[in-house]
Amino acid sequence: MFQRHFWPLIILISAALYMPATVLAYQGEFLLFPTLTAEHRSAPMMDHPQDEVTPTLDAFYSASHEHLRFLAEYMASSHHKMMERLQIGWLPTESTTLWLGRFHNPLGYWNTQFHHGNYLTTTISRPSIVSFEEHGGGVLPMHLSGLLLDETTDGPFSYSVAVGMGPKMGMMGLAPVEIFQPTKQQGRLSASARLIYKAQEDKMNEAGIFTAYTRIPTENIFMDMGMGPMLTGITQTLVGAEINHEFGDLRLIGEWYIVNNRLETASTTASHTFSSGYLQTDYSIRSNWILFGRLEDTAHAKGDPYLDLRPEFIDSRILAGVRWEVSLNQALKLELSHNEHQDQTKSSLVAIEWSAVFP
Repeated sequence: MFQRHFWPLIILISAALYMPATVLAYQGEFLLFPTLTAEHRSAPMMDHPQDEVTPTLDAFYSASHEHLRFLAEYMASSHHKMMERLQIGWLPTESTTLWLGRFHNPLGYWNTQFHHGNYLTTTISRPSIVSFEEHGGGVLPMHLSGLLLDETTDGPFSYSVAVGMGPKMGMMGLAPVEIFQPTKQQGRLSASARLIYKAQEDKMNEAGIFTAYTRIPTENIFMDMGMGPMLTGITQTLVGAEINHEFGDLRLIGEWYIVNNRLETASTTASHTFSSGYLQTDYSIRSNWILFGRLEDTAHAKGDPYLDLRPEFIDSRILAGVRWEVSLNQALKLELSHNEHQDQTKSSLVAIEWSAVFP
């Protein structure tokens, strides 16, 4: 019943914000983020050929009217199409926003700062631990559907709290709620919280901690890569820390996650904990040139029954590249990486990407 009435309500409220300005005076912004990515791998992967060219278009719209806010993001590529975010917000106070809809789970810096428009990121790839679900090969719930509270205090602290439906686990991996198919089997309860500290409001520097609890239903998934009994569900809990700091022309971004997964069958349970994180450096050598590098690593990944369900997951990666700001709204990136996957395979990747934002 909740799912049946939840999304029609979102759509009706959202439509009101699309009314002409003569009917409802509001401020809106519409942005397009086109991307063209070419990749060459040392060997073909499970879901990717050795050479691949992927066009992507991300459409982002936001609007505000008095105490109301609206946000929508739709992404289409040669691999899939999805309404990534659809949120209606209400500001009971100047420092508080209550969102209803599908949103990015407030886990860490990367997932809350960057969306699907690759022009906004220095690198081409996301860190593996914060990869998007399903087609992105992610292992954490990057999207939730429900309620999100964002609060900025008078001091240096701000926080977010989210409660809603998380993803389910199928043959293609984690699948978040599909908002235009509300009758389809969806996820279960998920809750998360994030606390951020910023010493100076005019600076980008911040540090934070976060935690999450997610019940993940499973669909035709077996333990031990098909050798064991069928899973009936997964309970995931995690804690983590983040930092984003600038030292002149040098910027550091880092996150660390400690993740426990309890895999349940009709007769047994298996629990295992792994930790994973990354540290990225961006160095501006000129106003329109940035050199970047990133190290990623995962501890206790070998034999982890949850990570074994995603054999393509990148346990560790060494990455380097350069970004050239061609114009005010276009960028070219070159990225080289060496990757070690959960199934013990290794691969090298060369990627070139053009990305932009219009208007």
